[in-house]
Amino acid sequence: MSIRAWEIAVALVALVYALSEFSVGGLGVALGILAGTAAWLATRAQPREGNGEAAGYARRKSRLLLFRVVALILALLATLGTMVAALLAHWQHDVRGNVAVVALTAVALLLMSEIEPSVDVATDWLIGARAEEAVGAELDPLSEIGWLVTHDWKKSRGGNVDHIVCGPGGAFAIETKSSRFRWGSVSQAAGNAAEVKKTLGVRWVQGVLCVDDPGQPTKKRDPVWVVSKQELRDWLLAQHNKPVDIEAAAAALDVYLP
Repeated sequence: MSIRAWEIAVALVALVYALSEFSVGGLGVALGILAGTAAWLATRAQPREGNGEAAGYARRKSRLLLFRVVALILALLATLGTMVAALLAHWQHDVRGNVAVVALTAVALLLMSEIEPSVDVATDWLIGARAEEAVGAELDPLSEIGWLVTHDWKKSRGGNVDHIVCGPGGAFAIETKSSRFRWGSVSQAAGNAAEVKKTLGVRWVQGVLCVDDPGQPTKKRDPVWVVSKQELRDWLLAQHNKPVDIEAAAAALDVYLP
């Protein structure tokens, strides 16, 4: 996970402030600050890419986002608890106390508005991770019959290629989607194929868009085919592009060859 130095510094300042509040009995405020800071860090942090594990990046991203959701909920509970304590102490009858209650109300509303979309985004990443894991499980047996299979390959300019397969039937850059076919994903698959082609130094890399859409494999445009998860492995074995030396490919991609 990648976090910048200034972000760590801000988190440390927030931690010191939370401890000072805790020392004077402001438990709710301290918990709210800690939870809010944790949610902020989860937003700023970026998982590391490219470890060769199917859905490695997507799985780490979904966990980070789920952690953010939990932190937001804790921050909301701490804010609501502080509001209740303030009302029981009759802060609303004092000008400064009334301002504090209004501010707490605004913070609670802001947190509530953040929780639902955060849950949706985390869920989308989790579903995507499961789709990549399922495709990875389909592809991994190819390594036992003379193919190079790797996952979550980091591109030179950021981002990753979900799966790369090289062997007797050619080289393939596979982008997995948990949804049905969408034209917007074709450009992504084509860009992945171009990046892998450049890295391997070969004449052709077939881009593949793997979708959750049963049906016959379809060529949308060069160099992208759309293939369902159910058909992917059989389709790959049926291809007859120029064979790729898997040892040379592993060296070029900087991945481990079992």
